Amino acid sequence: MKKYIFKEQKIVQEYKYIFLCGTHYEKENERDKRNVLRQFLGNEGENYRAVILEDNFIFKKDSSRYLVYDDIHMKDLYQVEMLTNYLSDYNIIIQESISTGAETGLFLSEPNALRKTCLLLPDKMAVEEDKLGQFIRLAFNRRPNDVKVIKFYPRIEPKIISDNVKYWHTYFYEDKIGVNLGSKILNFVKTDHLEYKIQFVKSIEKVAQGGIHYQIKKKHLEITLLPRILLCCIASLFNIEELFQKVINAEDKTLKDYIEDIKQCLLEIFMNTIEEKTGLQIESCSIKARMNVNGVYIGEIIGMCLYLFQAAGFIEIEKDKDYVENGKVIIHRKMIVYKDGSNHFFYEKYKDCIDCAVGTQITV
Repeated sequence: MKKYIFKEQKIVQEYKYIFLCGTHYEKENERDKRNVLRQFLGNEGENYRAVILEDNFIFKKDSSRYLVYDDIHMKDLYQVEMLTNYLSDYNIIIQESISTGAETGLFLSEPNALRKTCLLLPDKMAVEEDKLGQFIRLAFNRRPNDVKVIKFYPRIEPKIISDNVKYWHTYFYEDKIGVNLGSKILNFVKTDHLEYKIQFVKSIEKVAQGGIHYQIKKKHLEITLLPRILLCCIASLFNIEELFQKVINAEDKTLKDYIEDIKQCLLEIFMNTIEEKTGLQIESCSIKARMNVNGVYIGEIIGMCLYLFQAAGFIEIEKDKDYVENGKVIIHRKMIVYKDGSNHFFYEKYKDCIDCAVGTQITV
């Protein structure tokens, strides 16, 4: 087997993962605001990848097509949404109800999330109450000016639950993103917060700018990096033929099996890379993602990266017909087709991030 290493370089035209949050999501309803917004972003650029968690994943294991968070070791909604925040480039919260206050609170309380989070707010004159002020000023002790807010002027329909219970639900005007609103949204998602790169650094402070920090203690390698940079590293691994065969179209495996294969490959390549870089012998490796989410470690992050790749339309994780009993799945890759007629698989963007160590290939 060849000895692979990471190559240090910038990642050009990286995908932008845009986490869409809101309430009352109706998957099959094309008028649903998140569906409309996803369609708009996809039309504006192939690299814009809108992520709607409810469209793909659930907590309870059943025979539906939805994947289960427990299969990737994720235990609660807080872990799921905070980790998705760390892996995404932007969060857009359609803030229009009491229930969306949870997402608002999570993201506005995290400094790194605050700068990449935007609230889409229906004009306060069109709904019953000023929910933005209610959550920001009272619950999270922030001034509205601290938060990126884009207002839109909705079309409103009543949703009747019973004779005594109804609420107002908003839709985008004509179920489209208008020119003015679209311009504001695009200006937000074009803001760069991070330099996407594979770069190994000795200074721990450079992790915040996208560097991969390493240190060696008694032949043990410690890697520290941002979850978003780890996502790029994991995407790069799909270009390794040996791992590709273990993941794509493999059979008789659970998601936890895939996670373990990717984890072992990732650890090996980090060790190979730093051995090549320093000339020192390394016998073991650990990876720490810099984030503030308790109970989430490298295995959970790898699993969530696979789920993010599915939500972004890069892969399809198909359940086995006996999934409820055996938990087995098959992972297929999906072709990305561009407007100019070109196409490729998502991991090919990162093919130059992986190489063989010079003079270390072992042939049989």
